[in-house]
Amino acid sequence: MRKITAFLIILFVGIIPLFVTSAQTTEAELYARADSLIRNILPNVGTLTNGTIVVLSQTNDSALGCSLVAGYNLGYPVTPYQIRMTYDSAPQNPMTVILSSDPYVYALCDLRLLSAQYAVNTPSNWSSGSLNCSASAFLGRVAPIYTEPNTASTYITDLSAASFVPVVGRTADTSWYALDLAGRIVWASINHVQLSGADCYRIPVNTQYQNVVYEPPANSVNVSSPSVTPTCQLYAIDARIRWSPGLSQPETGERVRSGDVYTVVGVSNDADWRQVVMKNGELGWVHRSVSTLQGAGCSALPITSESVTVPLASACPFAYAGYLAPRLFVGGQAQVIVQEGVTIRQSPTPDSGLVANAARGTVYNVVGGPLCGTGVIWWQISYRQDNGTYLYPWIPESDVNRSTSHYLTPVTGLRATRFAEIAPSNALEIGKVEAGGRVVDIAFAPDGSRFAIANGADNAVRFWGSSNGERTGESLNHDALARMSFVDFKADGSLIATGDYLGVLNIWQGGAIIRTVQAQLQPFFPIDFAINPDWSLVAISGCLDGDLASGGCRLGGVQIFDLNTGAKRADYYGQLASVRAVLFLGNNRLISAADDNTVWVWDVATGTFAPLAMTTQAITDLALTQDANTFAIAHCASFGDNNGVRVCNNARVSLYDSASLAFKTDITGPRDLIIAVSFNPSGSLIALASLDNTVTLYQTTDGKLVETYIGYIYGATSVAFSPDGSLLATGDNAGIMTLLRVPVQ
Repeated sequence: MRKITAFLIILFVGIIPLFVTSAQTTEAELYARADSLIRNILPNVGTLTNGTIVVLSQTNDSALGCSLVAGYNLGYPVTPYQIRMTYDSAPQNPMTVILSSDPYVYALCDLRLLSAQYAVNTPSNWSSGSLNCSASAFLGRVAPIYTEPNTASTYITDLSAASFVPVVGRTADTSWYALDLAGRIVWASINHVQLSGADCYRIPVNTQYQNVVYEPPANSVNVSSPSVTPTCQLYAIDARIRWSPGLSQPETGERVRSGDVYTVVGVSNDADWRQVVMKNGELGWVHRSVSTLQGAGCSALPITSESVTVPLASACPFAYAGYLAPRLFVGGQAQVIVQEGVTIRQSPTPDSGLVANAARGTVYNVVGGPLCGTGVIWWQISYRQDNGTYLYPWIPESDVNRSTSHYLTPVTGLRATRFAEIAPSNALEIGKVEAGGRVVDIAFAPDGSRFAIANGADNAVRFWGSSNGERTGESLNHDALARMSFVDFKADGSLIATGDYLGVLNIWQGGAIIRTVQAQLQPFFPIDFAINPDWSLVAISGCLDGDLASGGCRLGGVQIFDLNTGAKRADYYGQLASVRAVLFLGNNRLISAADDNTVWVWDVATGTFAPLAMTTQAITDLALTQDANTFAIAHCASFGDNNGVRVCNNARVSLYDSASLAFKTDITGPRDLIIAVSFNPSGSLIALASLDNTVTLYQTTDGKLVETYIGYIYGATSVAFSPDGSLLATGDNAGIMTLLRVPVQ
């Protein structure tokens, strides 16, 4: 993808001069890369006639400043390149693609490029108008919906994690969301749903409900430093806190989680941002679109800052033409090296207010930038004032108008990788990556060098390196409105399978789709995928008949497809609820577990089934050992209540012999529903991901607890062992994947 072919070089002749230096070759590569991405989607776009490149500020947001796509925290900064491409088919409307210094991180920032890349049967209620935002429950939980934005109104039904119902409005305080359920407006509380989609930041207010009182979760705790007596408090499900009031501003690393209460001390001049007291006493900013205020003092909050906007004119030209090439980077440190020192300014302009004079030898943390203006390259730093509070002003790295040398030098020469030295070598945790949405599925490549995540929040499966946590390989994209739920590698590494909540399965080879199948299942119900060992068949399970708005699923089933031809081979049905989990026992037998708490074992050749004898109240996942001798069923024998939340108080994993279907043993321990299970390659260990915010590791021979991993948010949701069994990838409902070392037995 990065090489310039003879054809593309010819393509640019007469448009852009041929390049001879390494920097200029990079410019040609960027144009070629952008052109390739556009033509992959719009092959008849025409002839390229012009193009421009602008270097934007470094960011760790994968959206790269594009408001049309939903982003996630990369965990490391990249330099975005905004590329506008003009074609003769639309000479007045250039297309925008944002590439970055990481070749696998880019944003298609043009509505013409965000359309479906192949035809699927999208449910008519999948989106509403032009607003790309949907609501669903946390994985493993349900979200009740009501006729009005209060729990005293009429209860309608529950949403699941697969119920991506369009969001069409909200109450004025953002405590309730209005959803379009088959043409009917219903309401869900902010405490019960997760939102996904690039337009969730611009949900309109439903003016019919102005005086709804928001009720935070029963287990809410004020996490702010007690230095201020709260008269106004802030709640959110999952909101980022930034150092300054602007979407372009760096994140503090602290986030408002469901159940957290923060003290609010001010607002921005446009009232779009709320200033909160963080856990360590420092101040940060939360956007109003993702947070809710409550308290007598909320109506009289002082204006404590102006919203920060970074105009496009402050972006740097490509290759920093006319400037000294920068050496600093976001996340690193800068040291003043000139004898006379430098001035620190409130804004990235030489005539803005003076903050301080930085003496030679002084070191600052770099949190934003670079920006360019009149020969000066600016970086945003954190600056501690004498009273202990922090400002986030700007400092010049160089000024070609005054000197041919840099004013600042990096304290460390290279940016650390995502997993670089975050813990001692004997620590169990290796590192974390943010997946962009709840971690629904994880799979390791057969050689263990990378892992893939289906995040349940957008249409892409992405890859990260197992050794460093860096993005690697192109993302594999489904329809623009799809939400991913499945990923798997063929044992020889030649093929990758990806599946979404629309029931679409794609088989990829070398980054290209070679087969697409789509099951005909009802939307908004759980869907699962399973591929048999020789990759000749795929099973897709879900709901065959039913409706979320009127009684739920009445008939569950499994559809079998031939992966060599794409043809449907069979329909297996009879269970009286949606089939939540499906698993092949070798090439010729299949297990289906449904929400009516039944487990059936099917003979693939004859289509006959035998029920598995077990008593339970919910089944959540299935797993098979690598030698196919033992399979596991994660389920809940009984439920209870914890502060109004339904929790499993008898969670267990039952192990069965694959040949005889005889029960072997139960593994117990987690204090809430077990969402996912996985065996290590030898079958001696089994990992359990639970809504009690733990991942636990047990011996399969005697059920002995080996290790407990903690720190998950809203519940652990996914587990996968590396091919050699030395690593365990785990994920949670907050979208964080944690890579762990497995203790040596």
